[in-house]
Amino acid sequence: ALRRQGSQVRILSGAPFSRACRVSSAFVRNPYDNCGSILPNSKASCRGRFWDYDRARGWLMSILRAIWNGPFYAGPLVRPVSVGDAILKLLETIWRASVAIIALAAGLGAVALGWVYAIEPVFFPPASSKIKISAEFDDGSKFIVSTVPPPSPKGVEPMKSREPFRCNAEYPLKVTIRNLASKSITKVSFGLKAEIPHSSQDQLNAGEFSFPGIIEKGHEWTTCYRGKLENGVDPEEVIFIPRVYSAEYR
Repeated sequence: ALRRQGSQVRILSGAPFSRACRVSSAFVRNPYDNCGSILPNSKASCRGRFWDYDRARGWLMSILRAIWNGPFYAGPLVRPVSVGDAILKLLETIWRASVAIIALAAGLGAVALGWVYAIEPVFFPPASSKIKISAEFDDGSKFIVSTVPPPSPKGVEPMKSREPFRCNAEYPLKVTIRNLASKSITKVSFGLKAEIPHSSQDQLNAGEFSFPGIIEKGHEWTTCYRGKLENGVDPEEVIFIPRVYSAEYR
């Protein structure tokens, strides 16, 4: 069926593809054949939706049905049942059970991947993401000027200069742990990698570190750890890269 709208002819039925066609003649009775292609004797330029959703759904169902039936499809058995029909029906049942298990495993895998990579990092971030660690090499040999406090308001007793926290040659790794979570930290396990410019090799001879103390939320704690840099490495060029392994809160 055709309906004329101005200089356009819209096909309402009779073709598997729904298109709106602009034609050069005043009226074209049927510019399409049964396959949805333009007849050679018509001058029509088509635009619009080129996909038949009903046919696509039919194709999809046919593919799914073929996978579900498999190569051993026997259909309903009719008495008397032969041995060959029984074996074929058994193979069909095994095939369908295998397809169901594979589909279930694929669905669970997709849900797990979505949870790990999309949902959990956004709504349930790991505890280690709320901890910031910075480190530097301080064996006590470098001269550091005392921290000068900011000017005090008028009428307030000025604060005394504060000596900076220093480490020593036995424990030269000065590590600051900042708690950015909403709970107090009771234990942190982390590692440190020491790199120098133009090299990704670890220059620090140390293993895993642990801090068993309590750090209140919004606070930080600085402490010293034992560690030794590789021979010939200048501590001034070292860049420490921390990595939090685990954290416990209360």
